[in-house]
Amino acid sequence: MKKNLRRILAMIVAMLVLGAAPAQAAPTTDEAVTPHIGQIAFPNGDDLGYRMPYIFDGGKAINAQPKLFGVKSEQIDFYRAYCLEIFYNVAFVRPIVTGWDGYRGTNAFTDPKVQRKVAWIVQNSFPTTSLSALATKAGISRLTRAEAITATQSAIWTLTDNVKPNFDAMTSGYGRLAVSRSSASNVKKLYSYLLGEKNVGLGEKQLRAAIEITADGGEHVAGTLVGPIRISSTEDKVSIQVKGGFGLVDKNGTAIDENAIPTGTDLFVDARNTEDKGSISLTGTASVATHFGAIMTPTSRYADHGQTLIVVREDSDRAVARAVISWGKKPVPTPTPTPTPTPTKTPEKPVPTPTETPQPAEKPGLARTGADTAVLAFATVSLLAGGLLLRRKWA
Repeated sequence: MKKNLRRILAMIVAMLVLGAAPAQAAPTTDEAVTPHIGQIAFPNGDDLGYRMPYIFDGGKAINAQPKLFGVKSEQIDFYRAYCLEIFYNVAFVRPIVTGWDGYRGTNAFTDPKVQRKVAWIVQNSFPTTSLSALATKAGISRLTRAEAITATQSAIWTLTDNVKPNFDAMTSGYGRLAVSRSSASNVKKLYSYLLGEKNVGLGEKQLRAAIEITADGGEHVAGTLVGPIRISSTEDKVSIQVKGGFGLVDKNGTAIDENAIPTGTDLFVDARNTEDKGSISLTGTASVATHFGAIMTPTSRYADHGQTLIVVREDSDRAVARAVISWGKKPVPTPTPTPTPTPTKTPEKPVPTPTETPQPAEKPGLARTGADTAVLAFATVSLLAGGLLLRRKWA
């Protein structure tokens, strides 16, 4: 009975404190308050993480429940913010918005190295990065909103206040049941990822929108992939408007979505299907939040300040870059002259050398003693003819 009564009294006191906080914590300084930043709002159930003890000074503990805060605004529904000081109470009032140099706290966030580490977490964790994308990066099969908020806020507090979360004692809230083993495992994995080697830090200016387009200034010709063109930005993907009737492709000639151009990759103009000279203009746009990474400090009449918050996402800040790349007409190939064939000499047929036919050897016989018979016959005929002619003449 006494135990239940103590719980009821504690709840009543908590309600009275929360209800009175806005009236008690009105700004009392003469500093200007950013006009369109409204009052810090108490998180709803979807923006609460898991409650647990945080160990400090070699064994002391402070129980805290990570939260993703909302800040009412005249321009948009909500800003989102995480806490930088676990040992300060939040003041649900209208804050002063400054850069990191306007930080009023005295914990480790005054160290530039810690500032850069926290900024990297803000840039690379939830809600800046979607739950599914964050789970993939951290090697988690499925990540819930409460798990992401718990791990992100715990990692920030470890950096700024040197506290160590006791994940084995996590509960869903005041006096509620412990979270499941799988949820505890997911929180541990994400926490380790956010504080691990991937966290190389980010400067304050790196949390602002920036984009640069570098187009190769060399000579290019139609009928080829013209480039390279490289885009650098604070964002992983940017939007590029291409004017000139040509599209962008990667080095393999694969078309690229102009609304999701990857940064840090060589791109080219696809001029393979034209023979004429031409050019295109490119206009790139990168968007982040105007106060992304800014410090929000609630002022309080009972302390020098309320719990300081760091902004996660809010108004859109656009950066624009432009570039032009051109190419010349495809050169007409010079016809290669057809070589005149060299006549091939027909080899002369060799004149056959007459072959002497050997005379048959004479058969042995009687030795010849006079002229040949043919000669004698010819002589005889001639004499007879001569005789006849003489007779006719003298007759």
